[in-house]
Amino acid sequence: MDGVKNSASVVDSDAGSVEDQLANTNLDADDGLEFQIALDQMVTVTSMEPMNTYLARQRGLDPRSTKMVMSEYRGDWSEMTELGSVLSYIAEPKGLTMDAASGAFNYDSLDPARKQIRLLHYGQQDVEGIVHNLKLETFDLEIAPPFNCLTYVWGQPEKILPLNCNGNEIFVTQNLFHGIQASLTRYWDSYLWADGVCINQENSAERAHQVRMMGDIYSRVQIVIGSPGHYLWGFQHRAKSDNIEDPELPAQPFDQKKGLTFNAQPAISLMNYLSRIWDFDGDFALKGEDDWKKHNLPDTSEENLEIWETLLSFWNEDWFYRGWVLQEIVLGPKVIVLYRGATCSLDFILKFWNRTSRRDPPEVLKHGPLAVEFARIQHLNPCGAVKRLRDVKEALASEDEELGNAINRDQQRRHRSFNLLDLLVVSRTHLCTDSRDKIYSLFGLASSLDPVTHSIIPDYSSSNTTTNLYTHAAELFINHGQGVQLLHQGGLDHRIPGNLPSWVPDWTFQSRSILPRDLYKCSGSSRSSIIVLPPHDGRRSLKVRGVLDTITFTGMPWRWYSHDQSQEQFAQFAPLKMGKDGKFPPFTDVDASNNAQEDIEYALARTLVADIDWRGQRIGGGLERKEGEEQGTKEAFWKSYAAWRRLYITSNNDATNADKQAATLRVRAREKGDTASCIQVHQTGFFKWLWHFDTEKELNDLREEAWRFEAALQEAHKGRRFCTTKGRYMCTTPYDTENGDTVVLLEGFSMPFVLRRKDGGTVEREEEWRLVGDCYVHGIMDGEAIVSVDGNGLDGGRVGEDGYGKEYVVRTTEGVRRFGELILV
Repeated sequence: MDGVKNSASVVDSDAGSVEDQLANTNLDADDGLEFQIALDQMVTVTSMEPMNTYLARQRGLDPRSTKMVMSEYRGDWSEMTELGSVLSYIAEPKGLTMDAASGAFNYDSLDPARKQIRLLHYGQQDVEGIVHNLKLETFDLEIAPPFNCLTYVWGQPEKILPLNCNGNEIFVTQNLFHGIQASLTRYWDSYLWADGVCINQENSAERAHQVRMMGDIYSRVQIVIGSPGHYLWGFQHRAKSDNIEDPELPAQPFDQKKGLTFNAQPAISLMNYLSRIWDFDGDFALKGEDDWKKHNLPDTSEENLEIWETLLSFWNEDWFYRGWVLQEIVLGPKVIVLYRGATCSLDFILKFWNRTSRRDPPEVLKHGPLAVEFARIQHLNPCGAVKRLRDVKEALASEDEELGNAINRDQQRRHRSFNLLDLLVVSRTHLCTDSRDKIYSLFGLASSLDPVTHSIIPDYSSSNTTTNLYTHAAELFINHGQGVQLLHQGGLDHRIPGNLPSWVPDWTFQSRSILPRDLYKCSGSSRSSIIVLPPHDGRRSLKVRGVLDTITFTGMPWRWYSHDQSQEQFAQFAPLKMGKDGKFPPFTDVDASNNAQEDIEYALARTLVADIDWRGQRIGGGLERKEGEEQGTKEAFWKSYAAWRRLYITSNNDATNADKQAATLRVRAREKGDTASCIQVHQTGFFKWLWHFDTEKELNDLREEAWRFEAALQEAHKGRRFCTTKGRYMCTTPYDTENGDTVVLLEGFSMPFVLRRKDGGTVEREEEWRLVGDCYVHGIMDGEAIVSVDGNGLDGGRVGEDGYGKEYVVRTTEGVRRFGELILV
């Protein structure tokens, strides 16, 4: 019961409390995960049997002869709520049976001026405790009773399941039906707000007005109830003895992925177990394979694979990625997730995913059949964005009383709240059925002082296409001084229909890794110049200023992870090739030499990871260490790259023949009596690799050492490709870069861009370009190409002025130049 604390023990044993048992449990024990599952079952669903079985076996007792008992809390009762409020309650309903309704439900209009909402509640119980219908009531938001909110995914769009509301029928989707059922079963004495029922979905004006109220609605909610998963109801016939031929709905749905509804508790407990293990690890510390083996995690054998597959299935639920869900779970003060028999808090999930970015994952998630899927989920997973937004919201709430008067509070909020563009960037991987909702669904999270949010009115009419909305929003961002941030999100890879300008981001998906532009400063302190030009032939365009260099070599493209798992990760499946001297690519020609004035292999390694290590920090500088100085980031990075190079560059990487060649090598080893050689086929984010080393220890040591570089490479290179330019620069560019594209250093931007000349330019606008995307160019990212001049007689046409009024020129391999005007279309 809420507010009452209990302790548990096994009768006829000296086990003591579960808290004591938890404190004494060894995480390296063979049964660590078993104990975690039992503990979670006891806490979340108050099932004592698993813990009874576990504790009894720990003490050599027969579980059938023991029993878990609950004793009252013997601590300080002053901590408890008032006893009378704890003991007074209404009898819990024994079930919900929907009676046949008399007709279709007719929605009464809501009064926009009064900010009205509708809320669901259980109807009256009969004498046997059965509820036969639901009540849908209208309230002014300001005086509405306490209520919970349901957040779910729409799923299959057909509304085929009936809810009896006020004696009339409202047909809803199968996922919504399950969410309402699960929410009211668990919180049967609370009101519930669920958009699919509480908003008249057929009234576009009401939908638009309620969209504007979302922030207010979720700021007043008690609990947000998350219902991930997709559910199907199949009809079953009653027994013949009933003499009724009409089918009826079963009490529980079928699961689309597993058939019958299954229990996800072991998988959720596995997450909890991993979190407990990570409690004792430092940030970015590596655990060896032997250390992980001590924790006895499930392997990928046939009998253990299901728990991992269930966990991957949970992480893959599109509920985590829905645009409307984002604001619902950020604004809610407390979020509980109900998932296939398991219950956990959103804070627990966010803590887990926050740890995965700073802790070493177990071997089963780094290498092997599950590793590629885990990497995809990790890169798409939005929990980092959710945690960041919730942290800001909680900081605002806790500091409001300390900020003084309302004017000062609003000024502080302007600096600490998120504007709409910030939100679009952090929610880039989120999904919406209506792509216009990628913008509308964020209004409740945006700062109340954001001018762009106030300039956009939700409009679901057919004339307001997604292309029109995204272009209008982009122009507003530029006009309000956010053009630099906007262009870093733009590019040619568009999915929405319509002629979207290349500089306008397609917010419906993410095509490449987002590099931390705040860590670079390639154009020094020069000021940006971005001008939205008047429409030309019905097209929108920008004017910017930049300096050009040409792409002459493109490496293998690696696509960004996609929600569409059928999409190939590579635009072309070409394995890495080594030059005749063992370099990649073959920088043996003097014309292809490195322009960064450092060891060519080290420059290559830094370029592949965009000069960012696996902790998200700049690598920078050379390899030299002062005498007596401890091993630093640069040397550790180089050592990890060397191990990675031995694993992946010098190994056989022919994906089509890896398994066959491995079998042949194993046969030859057996014929020679060689039992020490380690021959493995390894599946990675690249493709299959054939590893052949003298011993398994040699391979394991290399894998452990290489992980730092491998993690940084996956973080930086997804959705990108390696390239070189005519000016002998090495680059990491968008994956759809082509030979002949142009690298541009834009005035006032912290990172360069790749542009593609538009075919068929007009006389008036000959220099028209399409934006491919931002990039990393090794050797210029800290402003090395910007050179200050002090009136040295240079032609004024080649001299610019930075933000501090100092004159400068741009140094290129062809001499000094200045920024020229470019038109982006």
